[in-house]
Amino acid sequence: MLNQLTIAYHQNFSAEYFLFVVGTAFLTSLFIYMTRNIHLKRTARGHAGSAVQSCHDNPTPRIGGVAVMLSLILGIFWSYDSAYQTIAILLVSALPIFAAGLSEDLSWHVSPRGRLVAAAMSAALMVALSGIWLHRADVPIIDQLLTFAPFAIVFSIFAATGMSHALNLIDGVNGLASGTAIITAIAFALIGTAVGDNLIVVLALTIAFATFGFFVLNFPFGKIFLGDAGAYTLGYLLGWTAILLVVRNPDVSAWAVLLMLFWPLADTLHAIGRRWTQKQSAVEADSYHMHHVIMRALETHVLKQENRSVSNPLSSALILTFLLIPASLSVLYYDQVPQTALAFCLLQVVYFAIYAIVRRIETPFHLDKFGGKSAT
Repeated sequence: MLNQLTIAYHQNFSAEYFLFVVGTAFLTSLFIYMTRNIHLKRTARGHAGSAVQSCHDNPTPRIGGVAVMLSLILGIFWSYDSAYQTIAILLVSALPIFAAGLSEDLSWHVSPRGRLVAAAMSAALMVALSGIWLHRADVPIIDQLLTFAPFAIVFSIFAATGMSHALNLIDGVNGLASGTAIITAIAFALIGTAVGDNLIVVLALTIAFATFGFFVLNFPFGKIFLGDAGAYTLGYLLGWTAILLVVRNPDVSAWAVLLMLFWPLADTLHAIGRRWTQKQSAVEADSYHMHHVIMRALETHVLKQENRSVSNPLSSALILTFLLIPASLSVLYYDQVPQTALAFCLLQVVYFAIYAIVRRIETPFHLDKFGGKSAT
């Protein structure tokens, strides 16, 4: 399949395209970092340890999403073909959530609910402009409901909005959200290659290239962050890539797509359950995501000290390595519903088991700083 992807790449791209997309994202990210002293007071809000979910000690620009979005737009413009009009429509539809996220990144407060509304507006715009929505989920009861167009449209909007929020939730340590996006996009491209869907290959690889250009400065040292504009928009684009893959290719298991999106979905489901049991708002930030507890466990049992410059990227590296498992399974069994459904459910159990174990052994430093609570 890798050979097929290489052939598909050469059929749709050139080396110049790869360098252009990656280079645009990298150089724009570098420019943002080099000029940080000019805009840091506005672009680093909540990223100097002041936010409850913060995992960083130094103020850092959180407008890396600008670099990714610029690279995506220019990249699609570079390779534009009438056959890929759906991709152009998708990028246009992403503008509301990108604008809402960027407003938050620039300290013009947009509430979590406001950002979710913006993501839903983007998804509704995509449905209206493209006429595309989900018709199946490979779950019999849901598939019956999806034959009713109004339900299918609302379900599709909900799915894209949820994925947008899910990727933002895991954007807490260096390289985790962007690395997840890269791995997921490459998995999409591999399946797109297997089923001969060049639109998916072009869309997925462009997302991977643009994100990689940013990733170089984000991991491991965290010189720049995705911010809400980047995380919400990438999540939105991945969500619609998943929808397009299922809609355009009847042989692709919807469960294989869920496997590709495993980590953001698992983290989101766990966060909702955790906050519900604690009677907290589902959109209220906290510091009990998997990346938080792994980071604190590393500081307690491996580093023996609070050292975010090491524990932060190390926790991300461990999670990204684990992510290769669901990504590989989704590619290997992309057309097998029972196998991918079983794998998705078993990995959910594994996720919850790992969380319970790590949560039990993590003992963060400086508990008094947070009133005796386990937080960072």
